[in-house]
Amino acid sequence: SSSRFCVADSRCARHLAGARLMDAWPIEIEYLWSIGPFLALLAAVPTVEEIARGELLQARPVVAPPREVGERYRDLVLSERGLREGRWWTLFTHVLLHENFEHVLGNAQSVLLNGLKAHADWGAPGLYGVLLASAAAAAMNSRGREHQIRAQLEAQIPKAPEKLGPLDVPESARELWDSLRRGTARYASPAIQSRSEAFGASGGACGLMGYSFARALAQLFRAWAEAGSGRPGAGGSSATIGDGWMLVPILNVLQCGYFLMNEWRLMHGDRGFTRVDHAGHLTGFAVGVGLALLTEAGDRFSTGPRRGGTRRRRAPRELGDAGDSFPPAAHGPRRRYVSADGTLRE
Repeated sequence: SSSRFCVADSRCARHLAGARLMDAWPIEIEYLWSIGPFLALLAAVPTVEEIARGELLQARPVVAPPREVGERYRDLVLSERGLREGRWWTLFTHVLLHENFEHVLGNAQSVLLNGLKAHADWGAPGLYGVLLASAAAAAMNSRGREHQIRAQLEAQIPKAPEKLGPLDVPESARELWDSLRRGTARYASPAIQSRSEAFGASGGACGLMGYSFARALAQLFRAWAEAGSGRPGAGGSSATIGDGWMLVPILNVLQCGYFLMNEWRLMHGDRGFTRVDHAGHLTGFAVGVGLALLTEAGDRFSTGPRRGGTRRRRAPRELGDAGDSFPPAAHGPRRRYVSADGTLRE
């Protein structure tokens, strides 16, 4: 009798797993439907390289020929001069411009891979809200870009050697040269920053990455807490460390940790002058983390579905909720006992 019920339970578990996998497909399709127009728009705007040459280097439908986009270039690209002249919309429009088509593909891939969690939490409005808020914050961080330019310039200027042939270089001479290096970088960085232009969707993509990172980290913390306490989370639906479903957030955290360390090193001149806004990447990432923390705080005070969030199909009542993490702790294993009249009860 007990073996029969165990087989029934295993079938139920397999049905729940299949329901969860089937339930994920509509979410993925809805996400692609939401993010697709933005990715198509990125590809449809001629790149800076194409604007400079006056022709398309990759045959594709575009919103306007490169020469016409070049005439509106100042109204699209981000610059301090443009902001001083009142072109505030460039805080957002700069995400549409890219240096070349490889730059477009790289940022489009990053947006596509990192936006699913924000869309699952808040739907299309939240997805674009995180992306544009992170992009705008990265664009406004002019101090961060100036700090990066100063650090990279200082790293680009070689240090004084300890020896010149057989002769030792005096320490005072080396200190004087180092002070000249720092002074040159300090005075040159504001001038370079004021004349620089920024474009690309990487700040928004990093914001989506930061959002996914913080949500994945919170999921791992909850799983560790539940594993330590020996009880499931609220509603009995949280995954545990032993579940295969936890592999995704663990890989997400590891990947983002490597990304942060690499961007920090590059920002401080590990490879010299890179012409990449690493400070903007880190700023966008931080904004995404902050928005995810606000979402986590809201989850503590609300258990209902979010407005604009993705609605999932419901599994049959007797099989539990396919939207829960699998295996759902609330549905197994069932407790059975024999009552006084000899009946097997659950």
